[in-house]
Amino acid sequence: MCNKEAAREIFQYAVNAVMPQNALRTKFECEADKVIVEGEVFRLKRDQKIYIFGSGKASIEMAKAVLDHIPKERVAGGLIVSNYYEELEGIDVMVGSHPIPTQKSIDAAKEMLKRMGKLSEDDFFIYLLSGGSSALMELPAFGLKLDEIESLNALLLKSGMDIKEINTIRKYFSKIKGGGLASKTRADGIVLVISDVIGDDLTTIGSAVMFSEKKDRELVLKISNKYKIFDKLPKNIQNILSKGEQIDTSSDKIYPHFIIASNSVALEAAKERAKALGYEAKMVTDRLEGDVKDVALRIIKSAEAYPQKLLLFGGEPTVVVKGSGKGGRNSELTLWILKMMKDFDDFTFLSGGSDGIDGNSDAAGGVVCKGDLREDIDSYLENNDSYNYLKRENSLLVTRESGTNVMDIMVMIKE
Repeated sequence: MCNKEAAREIFQYAVNAVMPQNALRTKFECEADKVIVEGEVFRLKRDQKIYIFGSGKASIEMAKAVLDHIPKERVAGGLIVSNYYEELEGIDVMVGSHPIPTQKSIDAAKEMLKRMGKLSEDDFFIYLLSGGSSALMELPAFGLKLDEIESLNALLLKSGMDIKEINTIRKYFSKIKGGGLASKTRADGIVLVISDVIGDDLTTIGSAVMFSEKKDRELVLKISNKYKIFDKLPKNIQNILSKGEQIDTSSDKIYPHFIIASNSVALEAAKERAKALGYEAKMVTDRLEGDVKDVALRIIKSAEAYPQKLLLFGGEPTVVVKGSGKGGRNSELTLWILKMMKDFDDFTFLSGGSDGIDGNSDAAGGVVCKGDLREDIDSYLENNDSYNYLKRENSLLVTRESGTNVMDIMVMIKE
């Protein structure tokens, strides 16, 4: 028996739970003389205006949610950098590029630094941070050219690195990352965060534009050697690392960060919906990471170990891209599950990106049953062409871009 519709419903319910409007509803409020986030109070001068800034794939929806809680006359303006354009009342919007930064990303970074740099010590801002910021805003350090940054990012994204490793390297060669933006403003403020990384690591989310830290050359070299990419790096970048050049983007000021939505919140909602549909469900982990094939093996072992009919997983696998096909980590994971579970009884498996985007495709991922297995699956895996395999089987998970981003959600239903 195939339960694709149940899996889709559970996935969508989980995504809805981490939409900014829902995530902020009980966590944020603005009164005449204070802003309150998760019970913590930030005092304002009575009727003091508030600037709204932000970046990331969820930043527009986050801005809408925050604006719902702040009277219009209290908003002093601001800037949001997203991967798409939508008009916001009282706040400007710029579009950067994702997943590879382009000139639009540089223009957005310069404008964000300019505007936040103009704030005084008497101003107050709310910064809205979500995944995608690393590419949407970029300002190369060391005099690096845009084409060198583009080459670096393309190499990192195909290497099989996890996001923490990718962003460690990105930060080293950027003026805005690793606290670079925080170091340019004198105003008081807070940062509201939708987490798209395992463990909600603030040094990784959005490459930590508002979270100050020292950059680690030795770690950059270690990661480069681990994935054997040093010799593939642009020559200028190799020279910078070899000479030990380094810039300091750290800030003396610490801005409070609040995680308002994360993968674990989404999985709890998924469990709630599964229960309503009559399933005894178990949330196994929200920390799946590593190569997509290894993640598939972990999921299968869990399916064998736990008696519950419905298992939930979250995290963010990685893929080493060697082929020229279409797809991403979620669609590829569904193919590995399909291949490895050929001797199992009937099952349904879904893997989807909460942001509605999977790699270089227009799908969020895929949802498969045992009956979707075909003899040519290996050729699609070898070419990283999971999208077209799933499309042929009518097994794509297509949701459009969601407006939030808390990594990936996986649903396993055993029959």
